[in-house]
Amino acid sequence: MNEVWMSSALTNYLIGNKQGTADKYFDRDWEPAKFEKPLRPDEVHAAGLRHVKGEFLERHDFPEASYVFDVKKFSRIGDFFYAGGFVVVRRRLAEILADMDLGKGELIPYTIYEGDKETPLEEEFFLLNFGEQKDSFLPNQSQKVREFFTSERHGIEVWNNKYANDNDIALSSDALRGADLWFEPKLRMMMFMSERLALAIQKANIKPDLSLVKCRVIGIEA
Repeated sequence: MNEVWMSSALTNYLIGNKQGTADKYFDRDWEPAKFEKPLRPDEVHAAGLRHVKGEFLERHDFPEASYVFDVKKFSRIGDFFYAGGFVVVRRRLAEILADMDLGKGELIPYTIYEGDKETPLEEEFFLLNFGEQKDSFLPNQSQKVREFFTSERHGIEVWNNKYANDNDIALSSDALRGADLWFEPKLRMMMFMSERLALAIQKANIKPDLSLVKCRVIGIEA
């Protein structure tokens, strides 16, 4: 399988909006039952930034647990949602991911409680610890991308893309090797996945829509 797909789901603010949940971080009190999220500690914010870069996190970097304060809102969430800015998946998507090569990534069992903060929901949930990056993005051969900044510390260019369509994003053939789910450090907040993972997600009709588009892989035969 020589196709690669890209998901812009992490840039969709509607995913995770007003889920009806509140979170607890390790060694901290529960957040209040409000849709407006409080300002979170610096270390939580820093971990969240690392998360959307695809970096591997330790368990204590994630929320400890969540609880549901609005059952109606929570009943509307899909297979892919958030706990404090960190990706959580329901069992249906977790089963697909568990059958893939996640490299250093992993699925971490995650507890969501009822409103009493003591009774776990019967359904299984998992934090998605990404953990894999590749360096195959080819900005000069891609469309609809613009340079966002250059890191003075690492000397790496970081790019944004907007409303990419099929074949707008170009990758080298290095994208075809290794993990089925990864990030590109030069392209902000985009998840990349192998053909077999993308097709499995599409076949299962995973919700919400993860906004998948095909990438153009350069250096392989058509």
